[in-house]
Amino acid sequence: MLRKRTHVGILALAFAAMLLFCVVFGGQQAYAQTAEERGGEAVEDVDADSGIEARLFTNLTLSIGGSNGEVWAEVRNDFTLGFATVMVYVELYSSASYYESHTNMRLENRTFTSDLNIFQTVGVSAPTGGVQRYWLARMRFKINSGEWEDRVTNAWLFDGDGNVLDL
Repeated sequence: MLRKRTHVGILALAFAAMLLFCVVFGGQQAYAQTAEERGGEAVEDVDADSGIEARLFTNLTLSIGGSNGEVWAEVRNDFTLGFATVMVYVELYSSASYYESHTNMRLENRTFTSDLNIFQTVGVSAPTGGVQRYWLARMRFKINSGEWEDRVTNAWLFDGDGNVLDL
């Protein structure tokens, strides 16, 4: 019986050490599989490590990519430690000219989720219409009662088929 208690104690200690490691060093980015499911690879991923609130840590990844005549933006909750409500807006912008800010671009599509759970993804897409344009992805997020924050990708040039072009 003592041997069984020792094993349980060692497992509990290892689990606590793993949780502490995740809080200190953040979650791993695990986006590639989702990008492949969309039929293409992500062009850019932007991490948003947020919310150290009473044992709380959330790691969100914003990605932009395209293929098959469309461009898409996705946000994935890579890791959440503790219980959290993660509200997320995902927006996709385009423009014929290059701009560093989404404020000068046209909003193509937007979606919202009131709670993006761990390992879940929310995203939007828009057709290219066969036209070469610059595209940018933006996320606005709020964790529990925290402040709204936002992150954006760089603006990327996509051809009419949804393929990224080298700048």
